[in-house]
Amino acid sequence: MRAPEAPLPVVAGRFRATGLLGVGGSATVYRALDDHMGGDVALKLFSPASELGRPDMRRRREIQVLRSLEHPGVVSIVDGDPGGAGSPPFIATEYVDGPTLGAVLQGGPIPELDAARLGAELAEALAYVHSRGIVHRDVKPANILLAGASARGMLIDFGIALAPDETRLTTESMTSGTAGFLSPEQVRGEDIGPPTDVYALGLVLLECLTGQRCYPGGDVGAALARLFRQPAIPDLDSPLLADLLARMVALDPAERPTAESAASMLRGIGDGSLTDELMVLQSWSPVRGRRRGRLLIPVAAAAAIAASTAGVMLNLSSSRTASGEVPPPASDRPATQEPAPR
Repeated sequence: MRAPEAPLPVVAGRFRATGLLGVGGSATVYRALDDHMGGDVALKLFSPASELGRPDMRRRREIQVLRSLEHPGVVSIVDGDPGGAGSPPFIATEYVDGPTLGAVLQGGPIPELDAARLGAELAEALAYVHSRGIVHRDVKPANILLAGASARGMLIDFGIALAPDETRLTTESMTSGTAGFLSPEQVRGEDIGPPTDVYALGLVLLECLTGQRCYPGGDVGAALARLFRQPAIPDLDSPLLADLLARMVALDPAERPTAESAASMLRGIGDGSLTDELMVLQSWSPVRGRRRGRLLIPVAAAAAIAASTAGVMLNLSSSRTASGEVPPPASDRPATQEPAPR
């Protein structure tokens, strides 16, 4: 005999769930009707038992971060409660009609100019986020929505964002993220900042162009791989795009462009207005004679780096996976908005 299905939740007396959008390691996301304001929202219900550390503080931080942001490239918050006093922890955001980039890339790569235009939209959103003193820390295809008929890129899931008042993190916090998209400085347990998001966006765009993840495999192996080899830059029709991507995924954060600069160049590449001459005028030096996929760290130094990061990576492999922030690559979809199949 089939067990009866659980009724869909009603939260805060106003959000009535109407369907399931996605399930992640730390939350479940529903499409819901807002009885107070009318219209649909994406309702993210947290699972307290699945979170480690101080989940109430982390939820409160996510709510605070979202309330401080207002940009067409960032999903906007409707309401939220970190939990307590019998109230279930939740965040309600605007409902966006469109798939995640991760879902789209299951069908293969996308054209270069489309990738450049999408990259420009996401870089512009990141530039705004960075101007507010915030670092997303988990930029990846599953955390990018393609909204509406124009498939405009939108950032979602600021659950592990670095807020302005957090100038220094514990080792446990610095390794938060998804293994395949961590920056080298995250893997090494160093201070992080806006270049971390630029690096992750570079990896996202490379996956858009190739249909393949730059660092596949298990959590520890995928994370450590970037310390031994730079992502391979494919042969593209646009040498300018290839040069820019090589800079965005540079091992040294100081060598990466800002999100604002990357947005400007990606926009120019997408609409055909950016040339070699203009890149020089913008104090941008294209990489000539680039060796794709070359080792950036001598083999002799590799063991020392691996040893120095062992403690960080053990934490990444265990506690982060348990919390749902670094899910296995096969299920690289935390609780984010994912429209139900039609």
